[in-house]
Amino acid sequence: MKEIPVTKDIAQQRVDRYLKKYLDRATLSFIYKMIRKKNITVNGKKVSEDYFLEEGDLLQLFLSDETIEKFQTKKEKRRAKTKLNIVYEDDNILVINKPAGLLSHSTRKGRFEKNVVDSVIEYLIEKGEYIPRQQITFTPSIINRLDRNTSGIIVAAKNYLTLQALNQAMREQKIKKYYYTIVRGVVKGQRDERAFLSKIESKRNR
Repeated sequence: MKEIPVTKDIAQQRVDRYLKKYLDRATLSFIYKMIRKKNITVNGKKVSEDYFLEEGDLLQLFLSDETIEKFQTKKEKRRAKTKLNIVYEDDNILVINKPAGLLSHSTRKGRFEKNVVDSVIEYLIEKGEYIPRQQITFTPSIINRLDRNTSGIIVAAKNYLTLQALNQAMREQKIKKYYYTIVRGVVKGQRDERAFLSKIESKRNR
């Protein structure tokens, strides 16, 4: 038997969708069958597959450890870590001042590169605020990104509800982004410059 307390990172998800992430190798038909047969309950009661989990609920899986392990993909990831310049932190967010030269996230899956996302994850693991083996369906993430050579503010969400809220605010343009640039020479008066950016390919890639 496995008991999973519903935390902020799990709340507001449909029980079937959460279980599909938790038991990622199981079929939906298997999950629905376990819910119907009360092998999976919430707070000791049978629920429908479209039940939305609430913080404080107790999700109970009356399955053997062997069955649970069989339906879970083992994920072991080596992360690149760098010291973060944190300008603000509370229970829900991290505000980071990213220096030029540091990636916002890895450019390719499996590539070992120093970046903000992996550094945030390692930072929260060290603080005990993120435990990967317990929070299988959520990974701390950033809501905005900056190019490698751009310095500036990046905001990271520590839990699922905060990530949802911040992404919604970004979509609704409630979070404003401002960019500053350094120019050569003297700019007289206010002006609007528009141009396209293009990638300069090296001779090796031509």
